[in-house]
Amino acid sequence: MLSHSVDNVTFQYALKEWAPACAALQAGEQLVLFRRGGIREPRFRIQSKDFLLFPTAFHTEEHLLKPEAAVKYAKDIAYDPKQHKALSLGLAAEVTDCLVDPGLPHRLPS
Repeated sequence: MLSHSVDNVTFQYALKEWAPACAALQAGEQLVLFRRGGIREPRFRIQSKDFLLFPTAFHTEEHLLKPEAAVKYAKDIAYDPKQHKALSLGLAAEVTDCLVDPGLPHRLPS
C-alpha cells in the first residue's frame, strides 16, 4: 500500500471515480458521491473515512451525463490516466455519512 501526502495530510487509500465526477466535485458543482459497489465487490465497503480521488476513464460514457454537463466536462470525459507516466492526485474526500436504502438495489439498473 502506498501513502500519499496532500498539504501535510497522509492518505493510504484512493477511490477510483469517473474523471467528470472528480472535476464536478473539485468545481463545487457536486457535493455527494453515491456508491453501490464495484465490479469485484458486491457492495461498497468503507476502508477509510479519508481518501484521495483517483480520476479514471473507466465507464466514462458521455451519454450518461446531462447534455450541458457533457459539454462542460468534455476534457474530463476524454481523460485517460493510462496516457500519463505520473499522476498528481490532489483531490481528497471524507466520508461523513453512510446510509443504506435496503430497497435501492432493486431499483437500480444493473
